[in-house]
Amino acid sequence: MLGKAKVAGRLPAKDLDRAGVLFRKLGLDPVEQREGGLRYWRSSWKSALIA
Repeated sequence: MLGKAKVAGRLPAKDLDRAGVLFRKLGLDPVEQREGGLRYWRSSWKSALIA
């Protein structure tokens, strides 16, 4: 049952620009940018950075 569930994490970040640089170094680009947050998507997981 939970094996097919999708999981999304939210990571608080004081400095979104700095956090975004780290994620880019990991080979990830945000799929969505809006005031106060960035959203990343990978085939097996989702993550959001929030200010």
